[in-house]
Amino acid sequence: MGTESLEFYLPWPYRELSPNARVHWAKRARFAELAKNEGYLRAYPLKMHARRDARFAVTLTFHPKDKRRYDLDNLIASMKAACDGICLGLGIDDAQFASVTGVWGERRKPAEVVVKLEVIG
Repeated sequence: MGTESLEFYLPWPYRELSPNARVHWAKRARFAELAKNEGYLRAYPLKMHARRDARFAVTLTFHPKDKRRYDLDNLIASMKAACDGICLGLGIDDAQFASVTGVWGERRKPAEVVVKLEVIG
């Protein structure tokens, strides 16, 4: 058994992981590895509470540090490597993510992303 929802925080996504970023593939790979490791390290302590047989609705609440305008779709895409790390840390397959939704939160310093996984089935 496990809990019905899990929540934790991740740092703001690296701009090098944005689909619009024009960076060398090797540089992008280094930042993807960093993001994956961060996702893993934040999710691993919750592994014992995650239901391994469940499907999850994932909500990413983005808390920017300023009033700059960001593209929500690109921010969600920038979180792909972190989501892979989250799955690895929880011991689940990313196919168990039934949906991934991005929403805006209030400004915070430092900027961060609140990750909430809710069991839906």
